[in-house]
Amino acid sequence: MIRDILYQSAGNSFILVGSFVAVTLLIFNILDEKTNGKMLKIIENNKKLQIYIGTFLGLTPGCGGAIMVVPLYLNKKVSFGTLVATFIATMGDAAFVLMVGKPKIFIYLLIISGTVAIVTGLIIDKFKIGQNLLINLSPAKDDTIKIEYKPIENFLKNYAYIIFIILSLIGFYLGVNELFQNNIDHLYFLGVVGTIYSIIYTILNKIIDTSFEEKIKNKWIKLGIHISKETAFVISWVFVAFFLYNILIYFLGGENILKDILNNNKAIVILISIFIGLIPGCGPQILLTTLYLNGTIPFAALMANAICNDGDALFPLLALNRKASIYVTLYNLIPAFIVGYSLYFISKVSFTIFKKSFFNI
Repeated sequence: MIRDILYQSAGNSFILVGSFVAVTLLIFNILDEKTNGKMLKIIENNKKLQIYIGTFLGLTPGCGGAIMVVPLYLNKKVSFGTLVATFIATMGDAAFVLMVGKPKIFIYLLIISGTVAIVTGLIIDKFKIGQNLLINLSPAKDDTIKIEYKPIENFLKNYAYIIFIILSLIGFYLGVNELFQNNIDHLYFLGVVGTIYSIIYTILNKIIDTSFEEKIKNKWIKLGIHISKETAFVISWVFVAFFLYNILIYFLGGENILKDILNNNKAIVILISIFIGLIPGCGPQILLTTLYLNGTIPFAALMANAICNDGDALFPLLALNRKASIYVTLYNLIPAFIVGYSLYFISKVSFTIFKKSFFNI
């Protein structure tokens, strides 16, 4: 039984989620490549529009938009309110998972996150909160240990991303066929291969020195490596989420039992979701988003997590200004609590139309 769960979780992670994330990432990264420089100039030169532009950058799926704002803030090009708005708006790589799984809900989430981000940013700048956070800026030490091993570096540089792209294209083909309810059982093992490759690829990128990427001049090769790394990371965490979820269902005795437990403790689930959002990085957030897609947690919990999680964007800020990163996290927490529990209480007394089409409760 455990072997079947592993097999199904691995196949679904790659075919139903990962391959679509890869295609979506490709589209957004090409758009980012075309508009990157223009957007930075606009946000630097338009003080009154900074919060709105920062929010837009945060709303773009992935962590790239939010990461772009961090050096602008550290160089005093944008306000603290802009930084907070950007971090509230971003959902990190979990956005790709939600966008692929439930695009309509993803749009709802963008609207709410964007509104909350703009309002919070305007309030912070209005009351001049966080103006002195950049005084005595002291970078933190990077204690990350990377292994130098030329054969693997050469593989990562020249071949790994090409293999991943080929597997992703095959996975996308299988995923489209699955959506149209065509039989793909005879090729399902390729999804399992794709997930195994993604996990190995992610681990290698974490432990092997990949500084060679900075020296690559061809922007399309650079883009291919970036998309492959990010998609492989997402797939790895989606697999963990699928596997843990299915194991939990197996030992509990059925999906309905888990849903009943969580439905009876929604207020606590929202609180847990907020605390998960405080964890830097995208992995835990992807896991939580997967739980939502499975109908296990309410929209209020997902929304609260989306507001307070900063994805990978918190890492550069944490390294360069820990005080600012703590303040950003605190100011993310306040709207996360307000919005999360407001949606929860509204859902308890709300109208039938909201229950069916919006809150998914």
